Amino acid sequence: MKFRRTMRYSTRAGFLYFLAMACGGGADTPPGQVPTGPGSPTPAQVTRVLAYLRTDTSAYAPAVAGVTNVTGAQVSLGTVTGTMPATGTLSLSTTVAPTVNLQPLDVTAPGYQATTYPWFAADTAQAVAMGMYPSVTVLPRPGFVKGIDFMDSGGGLATIYQNGRHAMVMDRVKALLGANLVRTNEAFDVTKFNTATNTVEMTVDPFNVYDRAVYANLVSQARARGLQFEMGLEIGTFGRKLSAEDAANFAGRFTIPVTNTAFWDAYFAAFRPLVLDRAAIARDLGIEYLDLWNLQGLIRPESSRFQKLVADIRALGYTGKLIYFYNAGVETGFPEWNSVDAGFRALWDINGVSIRTVVAKADASEVLADAQPRSRMRTSVSNALNTLASRPQPIIIMMRVPSVFGGIVHPEFIEPCIVPACNSLAPLRTRDYQQQADAYQAVAEVVNATPIGNGRVMGMISAQYWYYDDFFSGGINDYSKINSVRAKPAEAVLSWWWKRW
Repeated sequence: MKFRRTMRYSTRAGFLYFLAMACGGGADTPPGQVPTGPGSPTPAQVTRVLAYLRTDTSAYAPAVAGVTNVTGAQVSLGTVTGTMPATGTLSLSTTVAPTVNLQPLDVTAPGYQATTYPWFAADTAQAVAMGMYPSVTVLPRPGFVKGIDFMDSGGGLATIYQNGRHAMVMDRVKALLGANLVRTNEAFDVTKFNTATNTVEMTVDPFNVYDRAVYANLVSQARARGLQFEMGLEIGTFGRKLSAEDAANFAGRFTIPVTNTAFWDAYFAAFRPLVLDRAAIARDLGIEYLDLWNLQGLIRPESSRFQKLVADIRALGYTGKLIYFYNAGVETGFPEWNSVDAGFRALWDINGVSIRTVVAKADASEVLADAQPRSRMRTSVSNALNTLASRPQPIIIMMRVPSVFGGIVHPEFIEPCIVPACNSLAPLRTRDYQQQADAYQAVAEVVNATPIGNGRVMGMISAQYWYYDDFFSGGINDYSKINSVRAKPAEAVLSWWWKRW
């Protein structure tokens, strides 16, 4: 499995850290790269690799020990290949020119799923451990949705879009993963939120990226590649234009009584026209899926407002599938699902499940360890999904598990920005690509073991897919720890399963 080499840079949630970018066609010039021209040979590096059987009964730490080698596994890095010995590590000597971009380190073996690792020069400091999952019999799932969600990237998204990175991602996931869908995510911004006057104001994408022309271009690019399109809409928490009083009110939105009808009417009145405007675009462009999620408390009141909204969307002439993604940490079940009435649940063509964690507590007193066996992940995910099995709608999963140790049990969002102003969790967390891959593998195994049809998983979307092979952006971002699976072992897991479903 070869992963394409591309380029660089960063952002998200309002923080924009722009690095110099070359103009014109061809490959981008990596910022800060020291050229190696004629007469400047690249020194050799030695990378030690451990390709091992990743069992489903072991709870692994980031630094694995006492594992079983996959003897004979073929390992490749650049143009150099090697064969995994029965014991110890395999040493590969390479001369990879200095670059900010990852180099795919690939492993294959008969009877195992192929895997990959995003190699950087720093990976010569310690052995690179690459877990491998045995191949299994796969039940084909005709019509299964296999999609990626473009990373929202805050204020940097305009530059990403202008540089054509969305189309490049489409090419990559179509060829590498067998994907059949791409999803955008637009967050409406709350600009006024006053509970004393029952005043709420809201605007579309505060970063001024998404409009009809942009949607039309992205849908056209998807169509040209045989991909379906999903428009995702949420209410953001940017709050840049909120006064201190309004910001305090917004922070307490989940405590506002549902009986405060005047306020909830005002909140919904600010939200409704923005959704209808986007639904009209989706109608005109023939967008197959329109979803809502993360509505910041707006689904707490009874469902009559949403019933009217859905009726209005259909009255506009939108005929695609409507989805609501319930926020679901498996450690707590489906709290949003349990908080809404039956009328709300019946509105949607597809039940969306946004999975942030994959391990449930045995009881309320248990403190979950950061290391968990894949068998327990499977049991937890299966139990949660089975609660929806009697529903008349199919399920699409949105995977939001980051590549950090403990990400399978802690419902945290890992911000890529690591400069002090971001107050990000990334510097405090330990990178763990393989645990993220375990989460994807466990969910895939659960899906593979279930029937096809309503009440069952008939689609999976991988959230926040990054646009470049530069994970570190000159030391101001760390995309190695975020939800994105790009070039990580979890992407190899998706590739293996999706091409068989």
